[in-house]
Order: sequence, then structure tokens, then C-alpha cells
Amino acid sequence: MKRLILLALIPFILYPCTSAIISGKATIDGRPLLWKHRDTDELENKAVYVAEAGKLAYIGIANHSDSLNQEIWMGSNEAGFSIMNTASYNLNIGEKADVPDDQEGLFMRQALEKCRNLADFENMLEATKGERGVAANFGVIDAQGGAAYYETGCHSYVKYDANDPMTAPEGYLIRTNFSQSGQPNAGYGYIRYTSTSNLFFQKMRGGKLSANFLILEASRNLNHSLLQQDLRKMPPSNDALTPHYVLFRDYVVRHNSASVLVVRGVKKDENPELSALYYLPGWSLSALTIPLWVALGENFPDEIKSKSSAEPPILNQKALLLKKLCYPVTAGSGESYLNLSPLINVQNGGFDRKIREGDQLILNNIEALLLSFYDKQKLNHRDIQKFYKWYIPFVLDFYAQGNTQ
Repeated sequence: MKRLILLALIPFILYPCTSAIISGKATIDGRPLLWKHRDTDELENKAVYVAEAGKLAYIGIANHSDSLNQEIWMGSNEAGFSIMNTASYNLNIGEKADVPDDQEGLFMRQALEKCRNLADFENMLEATKGERGVAANFGVIDAQGGAAYYETGCHSYVKYDANDPMTAPEGYLIRTNFSQSGQPNAGYGYIRYTSTSNLFFQKMRGGKLSANFLILEASRNLNHSLLQQDLRKMPPSNDALTPHYVLFRDYVVRHNSASVLVVRGVKKDENPELSALYYLPGWSLSALTIPLWVALGENFPDEIKSKSSAEPPILNQKALLLKKLCYPVTAGSGESYLNLSPLINVQNGGFDRKIREGDQLILNNIEALLLSFYDKQKLNHRDIQKFYKWYIPFVLDFYAQGNTQ
């Protein structure tokens, strides 16, 4: 009986992420984009810079609890190669590698250490057949304009090229927690897939896609495609203190949403060091964006690094504290019920609007920086540090002064 109960619980231990790969032909500036909205039980995430002899240097997002940075869940390296994944639950049906399962984080770390482009990654996939414990949709972009998903099991993989008009007529691909090449009608994330597809389709009708769109809209999408319900269009509470609970299941944003990474790549023949990482260090409705560049090395703010095993990054903590206002019910299935009142209300608008307004200002300043870098085809480290000197006090004051209450 105990064995049957355990087996019944296994399908619900999920890591449901939402992601997209976008080719340059679908973006406003012709540069490819990679996006991952990460969901995991490891809610305390950190940014790490790793440079080891004989390997490519990279910036990646790791679990705070991973003191050795053994597993990287999304990131970009000095060659302009970037990678992320979503777990796939309809691959490897009836198959098993001769290695442990759930090795996606380790596999992506190895890819960042050795791959310069899509071709290198494909060689890595060929070389590891039967020797990798993965079941994932790996999304990759490179500095030559490459942009593709690799639906990868332990023994095989199928490539979906975002530059191929037959595969991606609009120039982008979306993945959640099932694979197009996997067992039909299995896996998870079909509602999130449709919600995201609808949002992308609407955006493309009026123009092209951008990093700002992925941060401000896709990562904060509160539209449920099955229920046809947009939480931002519901009648709001009068104030933040009057509870207004909604069932919060199968939205892009979830209780276990931990971080977001958008990589804005480079055009073919551009300097790879111009690849920019937009990082949301925490729950996407309560975190503010910070930009990162691999060429800057470890010279990014300590507030998104782990100072010790006992102390998560400060900005991650700030975002998680704000998130708690939306989840006052902690017993039983409380995490399935979102209190909308702190997020959206009549009295002061709620922190959803204020976070997005703050992020818009930050994104405007990032854009100004990047345009100057693109013009000279070179990073200006002094300007980046000047930006950080403005950014950290701005964000800390933003949380401290009640702008989010």
C-alpha cells in the first residue's frame, strides 16, 4: 500500500517552467532572445560568475543552496552562447540512461563551459547519447544568430530551429513542460503554453518582440487561457487589507516561480561581449530587473550574490518578503490560493503596478546603456558601474519606502 501511495504522488512533484526562443527576425532590433521563467522548490536563487582554466567563463543562475555551483539552470558564456531548459514530462517514455536522472543543471553547466555555438552543443548531444540523465527542452542562442530548441532525452534529441520558417513561421518557439516530439497528450503546461502563445501572437500583431516585452508582460502574465480570465481585469479590492482570494493554478506566474532570465544576444559578426542578461532575482511579480554582462566578470552587485550558505542574496530576500503578502495561508494547500489585494487594489493600485513602473524606469536606463554599447561595439565598464551605483540604492529605497505596499 505504501508503494502505491508513493507512486501516486510522483507525478505531482513537478518543476514547471515557461520559456521561449526568439530569432532575430522576430525582434525589434534583429538580435535573438532567450527567455526562461523558472519554477522550482528552490526559491532562493543567485547569480554566479565562473571562470576556470581551460573552460569558457560564464554567468549562470544557480540555487542558493548549491554552494559549489554544480548545477546551472540558465546562463550565458563569454562566446555569446546561452542556454536554459524546461523539464519535459513526455520524453524518455520506457527509456532510461545508465546514469542518474534529473541531471539538466549539471548538463547545462558543462555546455556553458565548452560550447561556443549551436554546432558545439549538437556535438555535445551526439557525444552523450545514453550517458545523460535528462528529459528537457533545451533552448539555445549563439553569437552567430542561432536560436533553437533541442527536445532531449537520454538517448536522442530533436532540433527545432527558430530561424526555419517551416518550423517557426513567426520566428519564435515556446516550450513549457511537454515536448512536441514526445508522447502525445502527455506532459504538463498546456494551459501555460496557450496563455503564452496567445500573448506572443497579440504582440506580434502590433510589432515585434523585445526584452522589455518578455520582462514586463510575458514574465508577469496573469491571463489564464482556459478560464479566459485576466486577474488584472477583475474588479479589485478597495484596499490591500481586505482579502481577495483566487485559485492560482496553471498561470505562468506560480507560487514556486523563483526567477527569470532573458538573454538579449547579438547579431552575426557583432562583439559577443555585448550579450546582455536581464535577471529578475525572485518571484516575477515582486522582483526588479538587474542587467548582467559576462565580460564584466564577477564585478556585479553583491546584492544578487550569496554571501554565505546561511544568507541568500539581499534582492532575492526583498522579493520573497513582498511575495508573502500574497500568500498568508501557509497551511495545507494555501499555496494554491493567491490574495490579490496587496497586488491589485483601488486604494493605492497595489504593488503590481508599482513594480512594473519601477521596472520600466530601470529598463529605460538599460536600453540607453545598450544603445551606447552597440554604437561603439564595445562595453564601457565604467558606465556599467555607474549604472549599478544608481540601481542598488534605487531598488533598496523602492522596497524600503513603501512603494510596494
